[in-house]
Amino acid sequence: AYTFNIIDYPNDTIKKHKKPTPYLGGAAVYLSYLMTLGLVFPFNNDFLLFLVGSSLLFYIGLIDDLTPLRPGQKFVGQLIAVFCFLKAGFYLKAHIFSNIWHIPISAFWILIIINAFNLIDIMDGLASITALWSSLGFLIIAFLMQEYTVALLILAFMGAICAFLKFNKPPAQIYLGDAGSLFIGGFLGTMPFLFNWGMLSWYGFLIPII
Repeated sequence: AYTFNIIDYPNDTIKKHKKPTPYLGGAAVYLSYLMTLGLVFPFNNDFLLFLVGSSLLFYIGLIDDLTPLRPGQKFVGQLIAVFCFLKAGFYLKAHIFSNIWHIPISAFWILIIINAFNLIDIMDGLASITALWSSLGFLIIAFLMQEYTVALLILAFMGAICAFLKFNKPPAQIYLGDAGSLFIGGFLGTMPFLFNWGMLSWYGFLIPII
């Protein structure tokens, strides 16, 4: 980050940190997450598309960190990533919405979460802690539903966030940058669609949800 001047400089308005701070932390989160999955995760075609969508968001953010993109350019990139998620089957299923609206509603939801994390990445540790607690909630749901593959995916993500938080907590030594916030937003925005909400496990028993 220092080599390529990917530095967030303080000013008198929003950026009130005391010294210039690098914002390439998203690369550390993404790469550690990717390496962990490569070692332990049982990939299939759906999850490969999930990984492609997540990676697209990371690289769009990284380009924006290096050379700021126009809002329209970022939005087009986000739409392509969302298309990958939808193509992989990560959207509201028929038992929730039985009409044609389940696809656009799902796309809208993912886009909202992506940009929400991009917006809250303005305070030391805020986006990281929010991501950590959100993923913990999804992890509990994964165990209740006996979705152990999804649980593995979440654990890899949580491990990367925990390690990054050590350097992102106040006073932050490094920030996520757009690369990190877009990647995290895409991951968490897609996470609800990895579960079969028609079934819930409670103390080892599968209970259908109507």
